[in-house]
Amino acid sequence: MRIVSAQLGIAALVVFLGARPGPADVTLPRSTAPAGAAVYFISLADGAVVKSPITVRFGLAGMSVAPAGVAREEAGHHHLIVGSPLPDLSLPIPSDAHHHHFGGGQTETTLELDPGTHTLQLVVGDANHLPHEPAVVSEQISITVINLEVKLFQRAETTRYELSVELPIRMGIDLEPTEDDIEGRRARMEEDARLNKMLELLAEEIRLTRRKRGAAQSRDLVIEAEESTEP
Repeated sequence: MRIVSAQLGIAALVVFLGARPGPADVTLPRSTAPAGAAVYFISLADGAVVKSPITVRFGLAGMSVAPAGVAREEAGHHHLIVGSPLPDLSLPIPSDAHHHHFGGGQTETTLELDPGTHTLQLVVGDANHLPHEPAVVSEQISITVINLEVKLFQRAETTRYELSVELPIRMGIDLEPTEDDIEGRRARMEEDARLNKMLELLAEEIRLTRRKRGAAQSRDLVIEAEESTEP
């Protein structure tokens, strides 16, 4: 995983120093968060199915955004946690492969993630990358990144598109479902939603491919697509 469009702010040095707690008798003052302050994802939504690279947009309510190193009342900047639980909120937020700082006051970023399921969570930090009191933290969301590729093959003998998408086949019905049956049906509904999203992405990919090739050139193309959540 790597971030495509994310930069450290003007207090980058503080990030790395802050990631290592100092002596026990050295403490940083905690900034106070106003009542009702909230950080959240404008995009993506929990359960989203996407293809990489993805754009993540941050929202902040009840506070203003201020770059790292700029001490301002009721203000802070975003930190994105990818594939990791919350860090110790009594210490400055670390900076590593799972904890990404947006000390320049950025409110969105573009990520390249491997296929599979990833968790995302936002934490607001003050001028010293220290969470406020109380900490302003978003809900943790989970997204699925799929490997969706459209391949073009020129075949003079055909004038149609062929799509190859493997879908699961399910059979069986229980007239008196148990709790396990109900949970299983809920899980299947979530999987159906994931597959539907994958097909929407596939359709969009086809539209883009046809637009690039032009209608005259694409009439004799066969399109094959495959989806995978394996790295």
